[in-house]
Amino acid sequence: MKVLFSVLVAALLLQNVWAAPTAPVTHSHAGRSHTHPLPAIGVGHRHGNGAPGVAAAPSGGGSISGSYTPGAAPGTASGISGSISGAYTPPPPASAVPPSPSAAQLAKGRNNCRRNDPDCNVCALNVVQQFNRAAAGQISWQTRSWDFDWKKAYAPQKVRPVDVFDGNKKYPLGIPDKHVQGFVRTNSGRYPFAGSHSHDLKGSIFLIGQDRQNLAALLKTGSGHPSGVQAFGQYLVYGESGRVYLKDLNHPARQDMSLKLPGPAANFGGGVGLIKLQDDTYLLVTTGPGGQDERPRYNRFYQLLGQNGRMEKIRYIGQSPQEKPAQWPAGFRFAENLSLVTECGSGDIYAIHATGDQNALGIIGGNGYWRLSRLQQQGQQLRLHPVSAFVNRQDLSGCSMRAAASVHVDPANRLEFYCHGFAKNPKGTTLNVLGTPVNRFRYTVGIPR
Repeated sequence: MKVLFSVLVAALLLQNVWAAPTAPVTHSHAGRSHTHPLPAIGVGHRHGNGAPGVAAAPSGGGSISGSYTPGAAPGTASGISGSISGAYTPPPPASAVPPSPSAAQLAKGRNNCRRNDPDCNVCALNVVQQFNRAAAGQISWQTRSWDFDWKKAYAPQKVRPVDVFDGNKKYPLGIPDKHVQGFVRTNSGRYPFAGSHSHDLKGSIFLIGQDRQNLAALLKTGSGHPSGVQAFGQYLVYGESGRVYLKDLNHPARQDMSLKLPGPAANFGGGVGLIKLQDDTYLLVTTGPGGQDERPRYNRFYQLLGQNGRMEKIRYIGQSPQEKPAQWPAGFRFAENLSLVTECGSGDIYAIHATGDQNALGIIGGNGYWRLSRLQQQGQQLRLHPVSAFVNRQDLSGCSMRAAASVHVDPANRLEFYCHGFAKNPKGTTLNVLGTPVNRFRYTVGIPR
């Protein structure tokens, strides 16, 4: 125990702050020059036939960093984005995956939305280029916070944070097992940030007000474990107990709209996202399960009919396995949250999944994983084709990607990367690695330059 404690303390001292990416470094192997966007993490590697940029962790552990773009010639590098590129052939669908129902070609994403539209998010310019700039360290990170009062009863349901945020002090090192599940920048002027939190009894949705970034509204959910969240027009999207919910941020006290998902048993553990298409229908995507066990992961697709975000009908389109190029570290196989983004001009739909290390040391100060995929339709089959990915550091206090991370498109059509603190415990313990209990959560935002 003393050894474990010493290791944990050392890890905390080294990793309790956000480790921002540094400048890319270029070097050569066997006469081939290439660039690593995040040298600060420190990884040795090798190049083999068909496996450019395969990680070879140094003694004592390590991780691969940088972005990877399938489709280029093996062993080539992009100096602009700082990415490692190579040929990649996606695996065939798993035999357990049923074929998609007959469906016409899906329309592209709606790319002419205005910020105040009730049922659409604004588009992002040059999604891959922006993502790869973040991968190359061309991104500015800032840590911020929002406050609350543990025992205050918040509108509209008179819910106290101590009843829904409180962790159990019996857990080792004072780290609660329940935590923030999702955190997003919304399109609402009144509630610019929102999120979800799990609990033993009842989970919750929290809304943060524009006035000094204080907790403004707190509502219980139907179960103890709501999914992560995504902003969609004037709504907040989340899922639980086989249903998708839309909370109207203009009227948070109203009962949330919901629809039961048809098809296979719904799983929101890896994230949920909703996007408007050019034919005025909506596309819902879920990923599951979450966690980091050995179960296969699937992306499931649904088409919704409605108007101004009022959901009327939903149909299951199909599912496909979560794909991970063999060259990517295992962490990119998993997901906890999902953000859907439409690209300006092309109307292409992108999914950005996020997660972080789950083991005892890694969750305190390990790796966080961002992965970018493009929606493709081949015949009747929809899939999320991996495009790029990169690694950042996570920490419990202000940027736990294992708990909550998302991407928002701002009014200038730029991607904003968000991650949030893990958990809070007002009781504290004899040994609490989160420090003295406080009435504040911290989060981190990064904007590519």
